[in-house]
Amino acid sequence: MIGPMVRRPCLVAVLAATVLAAAAPTTASATPCTTVPVYPGDAAPQAAIAAWMATGATAVGLPGELPVMGALVESALRNFNYGDADRLGYFQMRTGIWDSGPYAGFPTNAPLQLLWFTDQAKLFGARRAAMGIDNSDPSTWGAWVADVLLPAEQFRGRYQLRLAEAQSLILIGCPPPPPPVDTVPPPLTPVPPPLTPADTVPPRLSLGGSVRLSSRARAVSVRVRCVTEACRVDAVGVARIKGHKRRLGLGRASASAAAGQAAGLRLRLPLAARRALRQGHPLRAAITVTARDAAGNTTVRRRFVRLGPR
Repeated sequence: MIGPMVRRPCLVAVLAATVLAAAAPTTASATPCTTVPVYPGDAAPQAAIAAWMATGATAVGLPGELPVMGALVESALRNFNYGDADRLGYFQMRTGIWDSGPYAGFPTNAPLQLLWFTDQAKLFGARRAAMGIDNSDPSTWGAWVADVLLPAEQFRGRYQLRLAEAQSLILIGCPPPPPPVDTVPPPLTPVPPPLTPADTVPPRLSLGGSVRLSSRARAVSVRVRCVTEACRVDAVGVARIKGHKRRLGLGRASASAAAGQAAGLRLRLPLAARRALRQGHPLRAAITVTARDAAGNTTVRRRFVRLGPR
């Protein structure tokens, strides 16, 4: 993130940054998207969120991958209403810095979060161009995202590792633009009625497993059952030490299950969480499970587990 000083640069610096941003080249090797301008909602699949972010970035001349790479690392493309200290949203923005002025209300306004990211990316893109960095080179985009989000120095390399995943999600979620309208209308042909209606019903999901674990636990397990149809389930989780605000990310887990079949998902506890348990500190873990059927309909459920002494 950018400190408060960046928000009040001198007039000369602002004008220079604006000129450089306008001159910064748009990459030809990016994965643009221009067909998803409306926010699809917090519960939308990752591909739909990625396409929406790419549309916003493409509209202002940025590579569509930039916000997607950042959000994959910071929030797994989820609009978290909780985070480490006062960091919230897709990009874990600091409320103490950004929840005022032009970005006031961003925790509950995802389009405002995307606007913040593209504003900062344009500013840093201009600075990179002034330093002779080629903004059209995909191998430099991870550093570009790191300039915007300002992680600890040892974590700056994480964003570049998500480039291929970001491109794949954008391609999946971004529908092709409509074909050009022909001046001569084609001959009318009868359209047969569809044989079956489109599947718009999300899968039913049942969660089970222990909600109380001992201090010797090394992972949190969730038992998932796709009740009505086959589905793929993905689980992510965070844990907090009682009395602390720091959020500890758990391992990820995925599985596929037939209709009525149960699957076990095991999310490994990070070292810091296991060390806290050994020292007698209780933990509370929140597990988010997303089920997706063959038609792309999704269901999201959450489960809470307590670990350690009562």
